[in-house]
Amino acid sequence: MRIQLDRVSASESGDYYQVTFEGEVNEEEGPYVLVQRQFEFPDGGRCYVETHDQEAGRAPGVSQTGSEAEPEAANSSYAMS
Repeated sequence: MRIQLDRVSASESGDYYQVTFEGEVNEEEGPYVLVQRQFEFPDGGRCYVETHDQEAGRAPGVSQTGSEAEPEAANSSYAMS
């Protein structure tokens, strides 16, 4: 899959960090990729990844926590280690 994401934003709160890649400014439900990581508790270096695409992230070592568990969900989320 190939998408173009024109905007990036980063935020932090304490030991929690997030980076979001999004499509065009006025596109409310367009493509996006969200990556989160926390450093407060030991977790083996796991990242949380969420995307608009329900088929993205299907790779070894990636566990899905979104659309298949909840079919009505509009996005997919994955825990990566």
